[in-house]
Amino acid sequence: MPTSAPTKTICPTPSAPTSAPTGNPAGYKFTQLALGACWGAAGQATTLLNGNISPMPTAERGLSTVRITFSNPVMLQNSWNVDKPQTSGSVLSFVLQDDQPNVGGIVQFPGLDCANGVIAVTFSAQIG
Repeated sequence: MPTSAPTKTICPTPSAPTSAPTGNPAGYKFTQLALGACWGAAGQATTLLNGNISPMPTAERGLSTVRITFSNPVMLQNSWNVDKPQTSGSVLSFVLQDDQPNVGGIVQFPGLDCANGVIAVTFSAQIG
């Protein structure tokens, strides 16, 4: 009786690792995002940007990118609880940090004046 040759088991080729999630898989949203009272010399209005994210960002849920678009060019002087902050023209963007629901920074608007603590700028925000 003929015997068959042993068969080889071929392991599948491993697939490339998946990239980091994009979008907003955890459904993060701002429960508050506001500019505070401004200060600074003429043409250099500076103010505090403060936001609260819900649910609390966690690495397990995925850490999304935040993009805030202002009506005027913006410069970032300082930030907290954000990763990879950057500005380009009128856009401030950053990545959420693990376990940090309160995000913000000190932003400056070249060319704008601060009048009695009020700055004439509008903004919109997108997460993901």
